[in-house]
Amino acid sequence: LHVRSRRQRQMCIRDRVNTDKVSVQLYDVRGRLIDEKNYYNTVANFSESILFKEASSGLYLLKVINGALQTTRKLIIK
Repeated sequence: LHVRSRRQRQMCIRDRVNTDKVSVQLYDVRGRLIDEKNYYNTVANFSESILFKEASSGLYLLKVINGALQTTRKLIIK
């Protein structure tokens, strides 16, 4: 999983997928779900630029769910 910051509140996410649904979830440090994006009919190399409008500056957890696989990364939004 590769996560890159493009601009404020916008992330570029790249991952290899083995399912036709990818879910990207953004949580605050208290564990509250801030935003969720679902992508269907994805190809083998998933690549999306995602804008999280609801997020203010701070520390977040970004969870990517790819079938039975889950990956979580820390994310700082300035």
